[in-house]
Amino acid sequence: MPALIDPTTVSFASLTDPKSTRVIEQSFEFDLTSTQKLLSRYLDREITVEQQRGQGVGAFTGTLVGTQGGLTLKAADGSVRIVNGYSGVTLPSLPGGLISKPTLVWDVDAGVAGAHDARIAYQTGGVTWWADYNLTYAEPAPGNAGWTWARGSRS
Repeated sequence: MPALIDPTTVSFASLTDPKSTRVIEQSFEFDLTSTQKLLSRYLDREITVEQQRGQGVGAFTGTLVGTQGGLTLKAADGSVRIVNGYSGVTLPSLPGGLISKPTLVWDVDAGVAGAHDARIAYQTGGVTWWADYNLTYAEPAPGNAGWTWARGSRS
C-alpha cells in the first residue's frame, strides 16, 4: 500500500505542538535499492568479486574504482583488474541511506524539541471495503412499510 500513496495528498500535523510545528520539506522516495546503487556506494572502498573459472570460483579483492562495463578493481600492489561476468560480490557491510520500500521523508521545524504525537492523513489506492446487508420482509403493521434491514459484517 505505501507504493500507492498519492504524495500530493499527504498532510502532517503535530498534536504535541501544532502552532509552532511545520513541515519544511516533504519527499517521496521510491527509488529503491538496486545492485548498481549498492555498488556505487562502494566506489573507492574494498570489495571482493567472485567469478566462475572452469569448475571453480576465483575471488578478487581490491578497491572498487569503476562500475561501468564490468567492475574495475585496484589491487593493493597498484595493478588494475576489470571483472566482467562476475557471479558474486561480497561487501563488508550494508551502507546506510538505501531504501528497500517506498518512503515518505519529512524535514520538520518544531518549536518544541523531542518526540511529538502527530496526525498523518493521505489518500491511497489498494484498500477495499465491502459490507453485507440482509433484508427481511414482514407483513406490514398498520402505518409501517413492512421492510426492515440489518447491517451485516464489514471488512
